Amino acid sequence: MSQRLVIRGGTVADGSGGSLQAGEVVVEGDRITGIVPPGTAVDGEQIDAGGMVVAPGFINVLSHAYYSLQLDPRGLSDLRQGVTTLVFGEGWSLGPCSGPMLRKAERNAPAGVRTAWPRLAEALPADPYR
Repeated sequence: MSQRLVIRGGTVADGSGGSLQAGEVVVEGDRITGIVPPGTAVDGEQIDAGGMVVAPGFINVLSHAYYSLQLDPRGLSDLRQGVTTLVFGEGWSLGPCSGPMLRKAERNAPAGVRTAWPRLAEALPADPYR
């Protein structure tokens, strides 16, 4: 059985593009299961979001975090801004790196990051908390 979380007291941006609204967000497990009117009786752990906007995760469609994620795989610089999805590939790819791309990567990479990997799956850690 999943744990229920209720985010209360915030102003809700539901991701539809409509106006912000007063509401409380119900989350079960890793899914938003509802937005209910303020004060609705819902059992579960409570989070007070008074004075804040509650919104779905944002998508950074032009991320260049491929190096910073190697140094801190938690991605806190994006996560603390509400970004939950990163899209890579503008001007640089995490695909297998060799030849001219490898030389460019080595010139631009900060100290402590890898610049070459034989497979895409090896570019970033699978478990950011390892």
